[in-house]
Amino acid sequence: MLNIGRPFRFQPSYAQFPWDEPCCYLEQYAYPFLPRPARRLADDVAVDLNTFLFLFSPTVQLQRRGADSCTLAGPAGRCDCRINRQEITLRAPMAALLGWELTMTDSCAVFAPPGYTAPPPTPLSETGNLSRLFWSAPLERLIPYRLYIPVNWDREPLPMLVVLHGGGSSPDELILLSGGRIQRLAEERGFLLLCADAAVENSSYGCPIPPQGLAADSHLFDDTPEILQGKRLSLQALEAVIRETAAAYGVDRQQLYMAGNSMGGIGTFYFAATHPGMLRAIAPAGAAPDVSRFDATPLRGLPIFFTAGTEDYHGFCHLEAAYQALRAQGLSITFHPIAGGSHSGAWIENLDQWVEELLSC
Repeated sequence: MLNIGRPFRFQPSYAQFPWDEPCCYLEQYAYPFLPRPARRLADDVAVDLNTFLFLFSPTVQLQRRGADSCTLAGPAGRCDCRINRQEITLRAPMAALLGWELTMTDSCAVFAPPGYTAPPPTPLSETGNLSRLFWSAPLERLIPYRLYIPVNWDREPLPMLVVLHGGGSSPDELILLSGGRIQRLAEERGFLLLCADAAVENSSYGCPIPPQGLAADSHLFDDTPEILQGKRLSLQALEAVIRETAAAYGVDRQQLYMAGNSMGGIGTFYFAATHPGMLRAIAPAGAAPDVSRFDATPLRGLPIFFTAGTEDYHGFCHLEAAYQALRAQGLSITFHPIAGGSHSGAWIENLDQWVEELLSC
């Protein structure tokens, strides 16, 4: 497992290096920016040196011993490897440093736990359902995200909907829960879907304010330096993936939207408030920051589509109270209670409605 002992949400269980594509995979997520594919050398594999360094450090440390050799040190010991300016040659003992095994298939080299059979990597594509990674310099690691690009995209600027997952979940959340509906909507309405990752566990995408109705002294919202730093890093990661995706796909910057449920709902409120003018409309669900501590002034004039399930285990009454308080502050917020809706399911039940409302703003 990468980044052992670090408070990151994404802890991939295997890594793959294809022979014919300049990319690497952490689970299903691709990092398609390598300068060259991996090379098979009998029972060894040669991979791009810089990729190796940011992929496996700080769990594995590299110490050069000369122009063509180095020593790797990891949790399970040390081993020697060949090296040059561009590549490092990895052998089975290196995988053992992480508690993994190195195996070779016809399509790729695989680093995985002993006895684990990793599925073959999905070939890279430019449109449709994409699972990607980007390098976050502040966090010094690769962070996953999901994209859906309409298959008939003509390279003209598209609106972009950014979706934030809930606590303990992943960028796959909305795609899995919607059962294909969000992809259908992206095709029909012609928007790019970006499902971001919180990067740091329980970070609320940077929001330092506890949810409405939850105890302010919750351990998740302690103002310790470590927790506050994690929140800052989470917000920086979100800013970076939005910026990089918008630039890579020529997104229409006048049509940026954001939605999220639970922790993602709090993050949606917070991001919009700390980036006034950046988003055209938002659709938070399942949670809101404690309105007694949240400065909602920057949200005035921003269309807000707020969803809450009547069976939300955090308390529908708290969500309704947050709506009433925010409305009293002059916000352009509409409230959409879902009868019988659960904490994680309400925003899925009215998915078509809130997507339509956002894109109509």
